[in-house]
Amino acid sequence: MELSGKEIRGFLEYSYDNWFNQRTGPDDSRNGSGGHLTRGADIPKEELAAIMLSSTIKDLRYYLTKWIEENKVVKPKAQGNWKVVPTDWLRKARETDYKLLYEGQQK
Repeated sequence: MELSGKEIRGFLEYSYDNWFNQRTGPDDSRNGSGGHLTRGADIPKEELAAIMLSSTIKDLRYYLTKWIEENKVVKPKAQGNWKVVPTDWLRKARETDYKLLYEGQQK
């Protein structure tokens, strides 16, 4: 995909703005959002196909899974240099997101 500097900046700002999108309470879920090209880079949906150089129906999780299958061992190293606040919401928020991600249930 070929993007202008303005479009790249919009894409990146939209992306990192959502990294730690603030919750409004422990029941609020903030898992993913999409829209990086249409809302972030401000590219009309009808123009996306014209600027694509290649595409795939597989997402990042697919490629990560394949990498893990090929390498067999993953050795993540926690750096311990960040935390999510407010900590008093953490337990309830974790339960809410777990249900959303793994049980397909959301309040």
